[in-house]
Amino acid sequence: MSMLAVDERLERAAASLGAQPSRVLSKITLPLMAPRLFASLVLCFPQSFDESVVSLFPSGLNVSTLPRLLWNGIRFGTSPEVAVISVLLLLITHQSC
Repeated sequence: MSMLAVDERLERAAASLGAQPSRVLSKITLPLMAPRLFASLVLCFPQSFDESVVSLFPSGLNVSTLPRLLWNGIRFGTSPEVAVISVLLLLITHQSC
């Protein structure tokens, strides 16, 4: 959906003025999509913690996801990292509302 909101005429105008496709992407398309990408990050990242139980199962012995690290920090000890990450997530979530 994010690409549908980008005006295609801007990309074509840059290309018609001689810009390379990589330059059009970096100077036109990505800056136009940046707010939408940031919004999706802000909305999807906290949502992933709702599925913390699901993220515990597919992670193997060598893979540690952030929800798994937080779960282990809460379960096996009190570390300040868990509190800091939780506060940061709450602030990020509060700012997006």
